This record gives sequence, structure tokens and C-alpha cells, in this order.
Amino acid sequence: MPHRRAQEWVGRHRDLIITTLLIVAFGLAIFAGDGYRRARNAQQRVNAIELERAQEAIGKRVADVATCFNRARSRPQLILVLRGIAGGLSDGDARRAALQIVMEYESSTPGRADCIALARKLDVDPSPYLEDPEPNGIGTVPQR
Repeated sequence: MPHRRAQEWVGRHRDLIITTLLIVAFGLAIFAGDGYRRARNAQQRVNAIELERAQEAIGKRVADVATCFNRARSRPQLILVLRGIAGGLSDGDARRAALQIVMEYESSTPGRADCIALARKLDVDPSPYLEDPEPNGIGTVPQR
């Protein structure tokens, strides 16, 4: 009749058992609260890192578009200067080599239309970089 003895023991020590269960439940609640707090803090750190990376990606796209427009803006003046320098060379071979370099530079640098296409591809508004209105209504930017 060990079953009966266990019932008697539980009956006599009922307050001790309830108190022990309450202490265990309280300890588990503290443990769960601490785990929740740690998980929330970890999620906040992950969100901050994701936000920082997203902002860096946006900044890189904007920088790529700005660089493209700056190269396209300086392209015509630089080509004129380089052609003038190349044309002033007296040696025919040197002149042809210099003009070849100028043509390679001209073909490798982006034009304004290339930069607008890049801006659209990267989902960046090109209007702040444009000085003249485009036929497609992109807009203007005041002179600096």
C-alpha cells in the first residue's frame, strides 16, 4: 500500500508542496522574463544593423549616380582640352596616340543619358543632378 502512504504524505505536507510549486513557478517566470528581455534586445540590435546596412546601400546607390553625373558633366570640357593638347603635338605618331587615348576616354565615360538610365536602374531620383529640363519631364535643379 505504498500508494496510500504517498497520499497521506501529500495530505500532511500540502502547504509545503504548494509553497515549493509557487517558488518554482516564480523562478520560471523570472527566467522567462529574462529570456524575453534578451531576445528583445537581440532583435533591436539586428534591426539596427539591418537599418544601417539599408542606409549604406542607399548611400552607395546615390553616390554612384552622383559620380556618374559628375563624370558626365565634366566630360565635354575635358575632351575639348585633351583634343587641344593632342592637336598641338608636332609629332604625328604622338598626336595619333594622344587622339586615340582621348577617343578611348570619350567612349569609356558615361553620357548624361547613361547616368539617367543608371539612376532609374538603381531607383534614385536623377532630378537633383540635372541642370536642364529633360523632354520626359524629369525636372531641373537650381545653379549652385
